[in-house]
Amino acid sequence: MKQMNELFLNSELYDEISLKRAIIAFSNIATIEYIRKNKYWVCNFVYSRASIKKTQSEFENYLISLVNREGIKHGSL
Repeated sequence: MKQMNELFLNSELYDEISLKRAIIAFSNIATIEYIRKNKYWVCNFVYSRASIKKTQSEFENYLISLVNREGIKHGSL
């Protein structure tokens, strides 16, 4: 059962390096822990200065942007 503070990200779309970079980038805003569960990264938002829902949304947008930039850099897009 999904908890409100959990964000599930498909590991086929998001690599672990980009996920770690996003977590570091958000470290002044939120405390985020993650584990791999089947084909998903499960991000647990332990603490957030803003609402958890808002922070999850902004985090996911940031991660999408980061993955897109990294893909372009490595010529995969």
